[in-house]
Amino acid sequence: MAEAGAGQGAGDGAGATGSDGTGAGATGAGGAGAPAAFDWNTGITDEGVRTWVTAKGFKDPAALAQTALNQEKLLGVPADQIVRLPKDDKPESWAPVYEKMGRPKEAKDYGLPVPEGDKSGFHEVAANWFHEFGVSGKAARGVAEKWNAYVVDETRKAADVRAAAEVEAGKALKTDWGPKFDDNVKVVDAAAKTFGMTEDQLRALKEVMGPSGAMKFMHSIGSKLGVEGDFVTGDGKPGATSFSTPEAAKARIAALREDKSFVKRFATGDSEARAEMKKLHQLAYPGDTVL
Repeated sequence: MAEAGAGQGAGDGAGATGSDGTGAGATGAGGAGAPAAFDWNTGITDEGVRTWVTAKGFKDPAALAQTALNQEKLLGVPADQIVRLPKDDKPESWAPVYEKMGRPKEAKDYGLPVPEGDKSGFHEVAANWFHEFGVSGKAARGVAEKWNAYVVDETRKAADVRAAAEVEAGKALKTDWGPKFDDNVKVVDAAAKTFGMTEDQLRALKEVMGPSGAMKFMHSIGSKLGVEGDFVTGDGKPGATSFSTPEAAKARIAALREDKSFVKRFATGDSEARAEMKKLHQLAYPGDTVL
């Protein structure tokens, strides 16, 4: 019994401490069987990303996430809102940047506002400019609205200036022409109608020569042509106008031939239209027989 107990004790001691008394027997056997540390990087399938993560030394996904959050806070915006500027000036290099900043795919997609009655097509030209220089849709429409308002305001101001200038010119002409003012104005109107001038054309002449200069110029022409008094109205009704020279009558004939309303009346046998043309021919071409 004693021997058996001694043997068992010896065996237990050997198993617990080992030959050098350090307990290497039990510890060594347990260390050899422990699992290796888990490498979480192996779960990243993209080799480039995996290499980057490994090089950065992130010990676990939490460390990587913390770094990403810190970088976003530093930049102030999410990564998908960051724009990388090209190093060259090539349009194709800047196209992605412009589109990310709100530029439409095509110039026609801007939808610029067009002033009522404007048929110039300038909005299409402006849209191409905006697209070329990467202007966003919102900015382009804002600029177009500002420009349209500016043009309307400037046009109104110019009209006010013209109206004021004509008023002053009228006062000056009244002083210059004295009691003949009304008769001279009638000669101006008659001369303009003799040459078939529209109100827009007469207004343009006033802008070039000045209201007073244009009035005196037209009066000079009317006087030389022998145009006097009132003029035949636009609807063909006879007035008090008379033509004292063949040149004035010929000019009136030429103007009436361009008047579609008069031509139609004359062609359908209107008595007043035919009488007026007959009278003009008699003065313009003395000696000719006019039916």
